[in-house]
Amino acid sequence: AIDLNERATQYKIMAREVETNKGIYQSLLERTKEIESMVGVSSSNIHIVNKAMLPIKPFKPKVKLNLLLALVVGLMGGVGIAFFLEYYTDTITNPDEISDRFRIPILGVAPLTKTDEYPVEQTFISDPRSPLSEAIRSTKMSIQLAGTADQAKSFLLTSIKPSEGKTTMAANLALAFAGTGEKVILIDADMRKPKLHKYFQDPGDSLSPGLSRFLSGVSSKGLVFKNGICNLCFIPAGPSPPNPVELLASVRFSQLIKTLTGHFDRVIVDGPPYLGFADSLVISGHVGGVVLVSSMGETTRDAIRHFKKSILNSQGKILGCVINKVDVSRRFGYQPYYRYYSYHQYYGEIEDQGLKKARQKPARIAQK
Repeated sequence: AIDLNERATQYKIMAREVETNKGIYQSLLERTKEIESMVGVSSSNIHIVNKAMLPIKPFKPKVKLNLLLALVVGLMGGVGIAFFLEYYTDTITNPDEISDRFRIPILGVAPLTKTDEYPVEQTFISDPRSPLSEAIRSTKMSIQLAGTADQAKSFLLTSIKPSEGKTTMAANLALAFAGTGEKVILIDADMRKPKLHKYFQDPGDSLSPGLSRFLSGVSSKGLVFKNGICNLCFIPAGPSPPNPVELLASVRFSQLIKTLTGHFDRVIVDGPPYLGFADSLVISGHVGGVVLVSSMGETTRDAIRHFKKSILNSQGKILGCVINKVDVSRRFGYQPYYRYYSYHQYYGEIEDQGLKKARQKPARIAQK
């Protein structure tokens, strides 16, 4: 009986192992069939359409497309930068902007002039056929036609900032008006930093009395200098006073301008710059008109806007603006003026040849 029980137990154990192995075998069999079916499907859907060919040229980069994109981006970027600079840069770089934006007439355009042979303030008599002298003649005619006759008879030359060329313009305009037979008096009213005495006064003469001493009531003798230039007289600024604005606002200065206007055909006043000083505003109320001298690339829009408003509030009359120091070699922005000065140079060369021939003809006639 014991032996039968042991064998029954072993049988049950072996039966369970058989059942377990059957389950494992069945699972492996099913998994194998699944894999075989999947392999059969994949292999049946894959076939060679075209054989791969070795590329002749690189797939990337696409040179033509990249060049086109670079050109478009470059143009758009350049235009964008130009608009950005135009919008955010307050400096005036085009002469036409003064007349178009601020309604200030352009009286003349003077080229950038550099010379060591003579002072640029005396260009009109030292080199009367230079581009600057021609620009002075054009400016002179524009001033004569600007405003009324009384407004153009006495006028102030000023600038927004120092070193824009107002003294150069004042000196050469005085020489130009005197050269046409007009009785001209040039007044150096820039008592803070006078310069005109260097060019129109004998070095042996003292600056005294000058305008400052005359307005202070110290002395009135020898106020007007005759420097040997026909039809041109000169009043120097004199010693720098501590209160130039008060002197220019005095009745004595107003009476002086009225007296000189009655005795001279043209009264030209060289005043201080506008920014930082009230002198020009005071003088503008005593003269017939104001001429602004502006240097391209240095004057800001806000400064000109403020200048115009202040002059008009001071009961002054703006005759116009002279654009100075124009670099005609930079064609961009100055194309009309570049053509003008190129034509002037060509015309001057032809005229010089004509003068040489005219001088040679009398010599040949005399020899005959």
